[in-house]
Amino acid sequence: MTYGVTRTGFNKKTLEIIVKENVETIIAKNGDINTDPNSVIMNFLSNFAFTQSQTWEMGEAIFNSIFPDTAFGVALDSICSYIKLKRLQATKTTTLAKLTGKNQILIPANSQVIADNVNTIFLLTKDESLTNESCYEIYLDIKDIVQDNFEYYVFINDQKFSYIKQENDTVEHITNQLVFFINQSDQPVQASNLNNQLFIKSTDVKLTMDVYVSQYISIDKLSVLSTFIASDEGYISLAINSLVNIQTPVFGWISVINEFSPEIGRDLETDDELRIRRKLSLGSIGSGTLDAIRAKLLNLTGVTSVLIIENATDATVNNIPPHSFEPLVSGGDDLTIGQTIWDHKGGGIQSHGNLSVPVKDSSGREHFVKFSRPIFLYIYVDVRITKDVNLFPVNGDDLIKNNLVSQISKLSVGESVLYQSLFTSIYNVSGVTSAIITIAGSLIEQKPDVLVSQNIIVQKSQVQKTDISKITIL
Repeated sequence: MTYGVTRTGFNKKTLEIIVKENVETIIAKNGDINTDPNSVIMNFLSNFAFTQSQTWEMGEAIFNSIFPDTAFGVALDSICSYIKLKRLQATKTTTLAKLTGKNQILIPANSQVIADNVNTIFLLTKDESLTNESCYEIYLDIKDIVQDNFEYYVFINDQKFSYIKQENDTVEHITNQLVFFINQSDQPVQASNLNNQLFIKSTDVKLTMDVYVSQYISIDKLSVLSTFIASDEGYISLAINSLVNIQTPVFGWISVINEFSPEIGRDLETDDELRIRRKLSLGSIGSGTLDAIRAKLLNLTGVTSVLIIENATDATVNNIPPHSFEPLVSGGDDLTIGQTIWDHKGGGIQSHGNLSVPVKDSSGREHFVKFSRPIFLYIYVDVRITKDVNLFPVNGDDLIKNNLVSQISKLSVGESVLYQSLFTSIYNVSGVTSAIITIAGSLIEQKPDVLVSQNIIVQKSQVQKTDISKITIL
């Protein structure tokens, strides 16, 4: 038999064959020897053969390192570099959180907070000043005075809102009048009366407001929005409204809470995941085809999944105009996605979607490209388990929750949640002897009344979203 590199691949000598050949060689040169496995000569030959077998294994690994289906680690990275594809590095979970405190305080960068049921520390990414000159929310105390005809006023973004006190006016009435005037304006804010406090909130998370007040109105507290980042890389699930524990107190800092969906981090891309993405990316070598566009989008930083729906007919189908396509993209930057679609779509072919972003052609002229963000389908899971208390870990419930969140979050746009597949995440935790799973999907972030033991069909325009707060262990 031929060993080494052959027409059919690399044929490696096994340890058993090497020992047999060594024995035959010595017998051929020196005559019979003691072939008892426990003899000195056989122990020597076995040890020597083991060293030889390692050389054969190294040769096989070198041979395999030039093929994408068998290469691993750095060798696979090198193969992917030929098509300018890089392994996706581990990223950190980030979230927008609301910091509430007294006016004119500074919360320094790297201040630490921790979420309920999550051990990872989250760090404030930059110094954050809490000031009435730039805030997201503000709470105002109105003091009642005996004097009639006094003008209470609030300036919001340089626009004045005032009320003249009348005889027998109460704090509640004064507050309600200011709320009415503010809400009747075109300012991007919403006012309300919270226990006779005038509460004002920006209606756009991207916009802050500056607020100045008259005498007898004081600032109780205010809030700003800022970004926190996990101290550790990798997939760290974070439930909404769970980031509430301040670990590095600052005088005047009252509370923190994440009221918005986080950007979940990812683990380092595995060899298997990189091989799959390489096959998908082979279409990106060209341009104009949907496969090429999808491959280019998948290579963008932050993009987690892409689905492109084409309408090649002469009629509008599912709200997609004739001879156009709709890219549904999860994650990534809007402008970068739009420019990538423009750079690689066919000439004269229009994209369709619920977002429109400006792009530039090679001459610097501006155009607009459309694509869609998938609609969130919130996934809720109830798991009833029986367990061996001697084997089930102390944090077993948390391990099951994190396994399920990780599995569901890796599904692509429009990919259904297969009920039976979820059992893997549960039985991967030691000590689980049986499990019953019920699941449901909801377009609103509210647990449905009924969960069932069947697949969740996800529409093409939807993407699955869940977190540990939506997983219940019974």
